[in-house]
Amino acid sequence: MKTGRNVHVPKTDQMKRNYRRYIGVQDYQPTVDESLDFEETNQSGEDLSSIDTLKKRPIDPGEKIRDHFSNNWLVWVLCALSAGIVYLVFDSKVAFTRYETILTTQSEKLTDIKSTENDLAKNDHLQDLKIQENKMLLDHMKKDISDTKTMVYELSISQQNAAADPGD
Repeated sequence: MKTGRNVHVPKTDQMKRNYRRYIGVQDYQPTVDESLDFEETNQSGEDLSSIDTLKKRPIDPGEKIRDHFSNNWLVWVLCALSAGIVYLVFDSKVAFTRYETILTTQSEKLTDIKSTENDLAKNDHLQDLKIQENKMLLDHMKKDISDTKTMVYELSISQQNAAADPGD
């Protein structure tokens, strides 16, 4: 297992015991030379330390994203809802347009069928009139034929009578 200041993992119990033993064995090394005599005071002087750092601490992009969503979750929820509503409105408009187109097409087809039906009804009526006219002509022709047959019969009888009576 790697160790060092750049490794951010929990240490095992064995590693912790070793570290405590190592610290305990180290000699005490003061950070300030005790031979120097500093005046003790309760007043603080001018603070010359610089609080502002020029370099920002690097932040993991995943952490930035998590922070952004945790701070702006309501905005994202509202945006998602509004996007869903916009999608549904657009989709319904497309569907209504499609239905309107189908309805218009069906209406036009129905109008064409009605006009065709009217034309066929007129044609049927004209055919009925033509049939009646032809029946009347046929009846008239049958009457003329029967009249002609009667006249031919009478003429042939009269010719036979005239031939039988030459001198009369």
